[in-house]
Amino acid sequence: MPPFAPSERVILLGAGATLGSIFPPGFTPECRPPLNADFFTQLQRITSKHQKLIRQVMSDVVGLFGSNFSLTLEEYFTQLEFLAEAVELTPAKGGAFSTSDLRTKRERLMGALAAVLEMSTDVAVRKGGGCELHERLVGELEAKPVWNKRAIGSTSIQNCLAERRARDPERATYRGCRILLHAD
Repeated sequence: MPPFAPSERVILLGAGATLGSIFPPGFTPECRPPLNADFFTQLQRITSKHQKLIRQVMSDVVGLFGSNFSLTLEEYFTQLEFLAEAVELTPAKGGAFSTSDLRTKRERLMGALAAVLEMSTDVAVRKGGGCELHERLVGELEAKPVWNKRAIGSTSIQNCLAERRARDPERATYRGCRILLHAD
């Protein structure tokens, strides 16, 4: 891969970029980084922390949509927002939902999202050393040093540069480092 220069390219990683994570031997995160569709599955895999919050969120979802619910994170969040707005606009009070109850459910959902991210990614970085693939990607994206031809004394490097100069007279690279060539 050519050296990274922030002004020359943008790299976007999709939401599933962490699903292929490779951690050091002996470390397995409690849950995987959540995708929209498997958020509630990943939430329920957490066993070491946040148990009260997890029980509350699952109770909220089951209370609103039944025990055999099929919702994504985004669908649930959207429904909570919609219901809260609808209840607020409804002239008759005393219905099945209150605005404050729905806002509390939303806050618990945000806490649950933070818990899943903590247990799937933050703990993986702090205790597991992070993902090997992400480390390699970052290593490739880090700025490489720029070498001036005058500072290079090796004949083999100069021969390599001469070959590359034929292809691109203004710039060449050596082992991923950009080498600026200029006339003496």
